[in-house]
This record gives sequence, C-alpha cells and structure tokens, in this order.
Amino acid sequence: MKKISLNKILYGVAVLLSVVAVFMIFAPAFGITYTGHDNATYTGLQAVFGYSQTKTILGASVTTNFLSFSFMNLLTYILLIVAIVLLVVKLCGKLNSKIVDYIIAVLLVVSGIFFFVTSNFAVLAGFYDATADAITRTLGTGAIVSGVLAIVSSIVVVVASVLKPAKKKRK
Repeated sequence: MKKISLNKILYGVAVLLSVVAVFMIFAPAFGITYTGHDNATYTGLQAVFGYSQTKTILGASVTTNFLSFSFMNLLTYILLIVAIVLLVVKLCGKLNSKIVDYIIAVLLVVSGIFFFVTSNFAVLAGFYDATADAITRTLGTGAIVSGVLAIVSSIVVVVASVLKPAKKKRK
C-alpha cells in the first residue's frame, strides 16, 4: 500500500476548506438595516450578481432592484477558485515549486480579506438610493466563515510548503 505524505494531506485539507468557503456563497453574506423598513439579508450569490424582486400590484408588475452586479465580490470568488485549481494541480504532482505555494497562499489571504468587506463591495441599487443616509451594513455568517476558511487554508498551504517532504527509502 502506498503511503500518503503529510504534505499531500495538508494540501487536501486546504482544498477541502477552500471548497467549503466557495459553497458559502449560498449563505447570508451581509445584512442591511435601515430605518422605517424591515431588515434584509442577502446571500453571497445575490451580493455578486445582484438581486431584484418583481411584485404584481393591481395587475401591474413592479420590479424593485435591491442590489446590482459587484465585480469586487465576483473577484473574491474568482481568486478563491483559482487557488483551488492550483491546489488540485499541485496535488496531482504537476506543480512542485515553492513559489506556486506562496502564490496560492497570497490568493487565499486576499480572498479571505475580501470576504470580510463583502458588505462594502456590494452595490446597492435603486431601492436603497433614497434612504442612503439611514443604511447600516452588517457582515453575515457566510462571509465570515468563508473569510476564516480561506485564511486558515492559506496557513495550511504555507505549513505544507515549509514542511520537508518525506524521503523515499531506497531498496
């Protein structure tokens, strides 16, 4: 039976943590509190691609835009996915450079930091324009968990990079 090195296990853990961070796109990323209205929470998917709601009032459809497309929130997930792809390629044995490890770590750290400013990157649309002064943004659990997982994953990658791979025994 082939023995798996500790480095590969750590890279696998980093991939797993990063994939969980990506799937947190479906969790609440941030909330908005504004005076005179109910509080609203939005998922990471809504924060990235925008959100509008259509209601029919007296036979007429009215569409209200709450959020617009946010490139910076999209960039957060793109950086994370690029890091995952590089990690998977590294696990397959195609990339063996320490520089690649540090590039992956930087991608993960930047992505993790961007998760913590998701609410600031969100582009508020039409509905919130009139009440812009009364808005308070709060960070949601999805963004917090994603940020922590991305930063922990970068630490795991750096630890795996620093550890020396086990030497093969000669027969």
